[in-house]
Amino acid sequence: MSEMKDIIKNYLKKSMELISAFDVERLEDVIKCIDSINHTYNKILIAGNGGSATTASHFAEDMNGSTDITAISLCNDIGFITATSNDFNYDYIFKRQAERLYNDGDILIVLSASGNSKNLIEIVDYINSKGGLTIGLLGFDGGLLKNRCRQYLIFTSPIGMYGQIEDLNLITTHIITECFRKQKGLKI
Repeated sequence: MSEMKDIIKNYLKKSMELISAFDVERLEDVIKCIDSINHTYNKILIAGNGGSATTASHFAEDMNGSTDITAISLCNDIGFITATSNDFNYDYIFKRQAERLYNDGDILIVLSASGNSKNLIEIVDYINSKGGLTIGLLGFDGGLLKNRCRQYLIFTSPIGMYGQIEDLNLITTHIITECFRKQKGLKI
């Protein structure tokens, strides 16, 4: 059991190191970008894979439930995702949805520990080609998405710290939602 205690302490230690290096100014910039659509009919499209997919869904639910901003998780339509994967290629599961849902002025937020997921690169490139704003919540060194997203927040870490990056992305989405809740005057 002492090994378990060491695993727990090490995980928390690494998490705290990442939290202490949190780039508050970059997050403020991301929040200002989102605020630019706060009083329009525009929306946020959100995408991620694995644990980041569940964070995308959670973030959309939080934003829709307690702010004036519409958010859509592109991870929720399992029928569309599996049909696109089967009929075309998994690399296009988000881009094909964006081709139907994206309107000028919308924002795309992608969540990725590695920053190298082909399906996220495809949608970021697509939204960029439309002149849209792309935001990445990224880990490790930011990967390929760092140079593709117009705005980003990177939790710089050694490769392999997926759990901690996903934890921080969830914390970040909670902070973003809290800022808009406070702006609306909600005490949820």
